[in-house]
Amino acid sequence: MKLFNISFFVIRAVEFDFLAYRHSIDSKLFCTMHGEFHIEHLKLVERGYTPLSSQGDELFFKGSRRFFHIPYRLCRYVRKQRPEVVIVHGFLFPFQVIVLKLFMHRSTRLIVQHHAEQPFRNGFKRWLQQQAYEEADACFFSSRALADPFISQGIIRSGQNIFEIPESSTTFSQRNRQAARAELGLPAEAPLFLWVGRLDRNKDPLTVLQGFNAYVRQHSEAKLYMCYHEADDLQAVRDFVNTHQLNDAVFLMGQVAHAQLEVWYSACDFFISGSHYESTGYALCEAMACGCIPVVTNIAAFSTITHHGNYAILFRPGDASDLLDKLNTLQDLHLAAFRQKIIAYFKNELSFEALSGKIELAVMRSLQK
Repeated sequence: MKLFNISFFVIRAVEFDFLAYRHSIDSKLFCTMHGEFHIEHLKLVERGYTPLSSQGDELFFKGSRRFFHIPYRLCRYVRKQRPEVVIVHGFLFPFQVIVLKLFMHRSTRLIVQHHAEQPFRNGFKRWLQQQAYEEADACFFSSRALADPFISQGIIRSGQNIFEIPESSTTFSQRNRQAARAELGLPAEAPLFLWVGRLDRNKDPLTVLQGFNAYVRQHSEAKLYMCYHEADDLQAVRDFVNTHQLNDAVFLMGQVAHAQLEVWYSACDFFISGSHYESTGYALCEAMACGCIPVVTNIAAFSTITHHGNYAILFRPGDASDLLDKLNTLQDLHLAAFRQKIIAYFKNELSFEALSGKIELAVMRSLQK
C-alpha cells in the first residue's frame, strides 16, 4: 500500500541541512508502521538547487514560494504512482492541494496534518482553504481544540474525521540524573529548572521570569537555565535578570547543540514553558521522554499532550501569579515516582511506536470510508 507524505513548503538551500535533520526524526513515525505500507516523502526545493544527498525515501521536485505556484511534476508523479493515501502537511497551501486533487485518482484518500497554522484572514485565500480541505478524508491535530478555528471558518467540517496525533516524537531518553549534572557542571542537589525555546512574545519568557523571581525569593537554591537559539526578547530578559539581581539564579545559556539537550533534560528536575500557542511542542515531548517534569501553560496542545495535566503542572498563560502558585506545589511531589510515570506515559502514548500506531489506525479508517 502506497502512502505519500507531501510538503508544499519550498526548501531553500540554506534551510536544507536543518530540514534534513527534521526529516530524519519525523520519518521515524512511518518507519515503525506495519510493513504493508510503502512510504515516500515528496518535497519541493527551490529552483536552481539540487540536494547533494537525500534520506533515500525522499523525492525532490523544483518549486517556488509563490502562493499560486503549480507543482506540475510532483502532481504528475502522484497520478502515475496512484497511492492509496496522500498526507499533505499544513493548511497553508490550498492552491497546490486543489491542483493535486485534480491529478489524484478518485480512490486516493487525502489526509491533512496541522502544523501550527491558522485560517487565512484574507477572504479569498480562506475560500481556497475551504475548497482544498473541506472534503479531506481525515485531519491530524495535536489537540482537537486546535481544529475549532478551521471548523468555525468552514474550512473543515465538524463531522470530519479528526484525530489527535502530535506532529512528531523524539529519540531522546532519560540518562542518569547525577551523571548528567556532573557532565554539565551543575549543582548536585539544587532544584533545577530548564527553559528550551525562543525568547519571544509567544513563548513569553518574562512571565516565566516574574513567577520564578517570586519563587526563588523563598527557595534560594533553585536555578533556572535558559537555552535558546532565537532571541527577539533577549535584551528584555537580560534587563529583568539584572534589575531583579537574579544572576546567581538565572543563567542565559544561549544556543545549545540539540544532541546535548538530552543531557540537560536528564539533569534538570523541571521543564518550564510560558507559550501562548503551540501546535505540538517538540521541547515538551523531549522533556517528558527524559523524565523532566513539565511546568507549562494550560494551552490546548500542552493539555492534550500531558493528558489534561495528569503528567504535568499546568498554569494559565501570561499569569505569573498562577505560575508562582503552581511552583509552590512542587515540594509536595514525589519527584522520582512522578518522573517514572511521565516516562511510562511518553512511551505508551507519545513515542514513535505509539504515534505510528495512531497514524496507521487513522489511515485504515480513512480507507474504509
